[in-house]
Amino acid sequence: MRKTHSAVILTAILALAMVFMLNVSEVKAAPESTLIVSYTITGGGKPEAPIINYVDVHGKEQKCPLNTTADRLLVKKGSKWSVTPGNTIVGSEVEQWFSKNETWSGTAPANGKPRTYVWCYTHQLKVSFDVTRVLKTDTSSVVVTVAGSDKTAAQLPYTTNWINSGTPLFYSFESPLASTSHPLTTYYTWNSTIGLHQTLQKNTFPVTTAGTITGNYLREQSQTNPIATSLTVACSPETVNKLGTETTFISGTLSSKGIGVAGKTVGLSYFDGLQWTQMATATTAKSGGYQYSWDVPSTLANGPYAVKAEFAGDAAYKPCSATTGTFGNGGHLFVVPEYLWGGLTALVACFVALVVFKKRGKRSS
Repeated sequence: MRKTHSAVILTAILALAMVFMLNVSEVKAAPESTLIVSYTITGGGKPEAPIINYVDVHGKEQKCPLNTTADRLLVKKGSKWSVTPGNTIVGSEVEQWFSKNETWSGTAPANGKPRTYVWCYTHQLKVSFDVTRVLKTDTSSVVVTVAGSDKTAAQLPYTTNWINSGTPLFYSFESPLASTSHPLTTYYTWNSTIGLHQTLQKNTFPVTTAGTITGNYLREQSQTNPIATSLTVACSPETVNKLGTETTFISGTLSSKGIGVAGKTVGLSYFDGLQWTQMATATTAKSGGYQYSWDVPSTLANGPYAVKAEFAGDAAYKPCSATTGTFGNGGHLFVVPEYLWGGLTALVACFVALVVFKKRGKRSS
């Protein structure tokens, strides 16, 4: 009887031990998963650290700032997590760290396998451009070109869009610039550039700092200091049929000190052996180049023609001209008929001769 009682007690003790062991096992095998999290920076600087919100293995909500080195977080399986990007605008409106990551929230893996997330930030900057104050109200010309975009005085100061740190940026301050108030006597010339270590009239530089680049201009009197210019001219093609649809493109460049002069009128004319006859005018583009498509009149006699391009000059620039057939320019334009009447006449003559020949052959037979 005692043995039976002892066996029952022992069995009960073993059962309780098994239950305890199972409970301990369940505690040790608490549902957890590992998130490996960090962020990177391209272009330097340091943004405000993003913060990850998660639920730990004890079911408590936690907040943890991310680091540039990986952190391992133990989170509850299947729980929700999210990342607050932080204030990406730091210091001012001209500097930010921008992240293109689309994954700002998720669910911890239910299978307990570690999951790695990296948020990538790019340092971005804005650069502004400006000019001497007096110039802003006294010219309507394009003053500065930034990354291929022309800006007039009325559009300054101009601020770029966000630029990734280290990205090359091109600028060019135009010069000279005509005065709006005294277009015949006054103009402005570039004198210096300041800001972001820039000193040149035009340059391409890597953007590593936000700030303003300013072009300083001097007010000049054109009556005492007009600027020399040069002009080129060429025809393409140099031989053209006057009776068809073919045209010739007359083109060239107006420049001063090696820099194209924009917005100027160039007169175009041809020499017929006795006098110059104007055919058209063209306006120079930003590069100083001009182009005109000339449909040669059918009444123009066949033969070579000299073509001249002429700039009359203005308050800021001296006049100049260029003629085909001279050094640095294209050859003369040669005008020919599309239908060779001489060849047609010869063909008719051959036909008549053939008819006569046949008539004579019949008579002789």
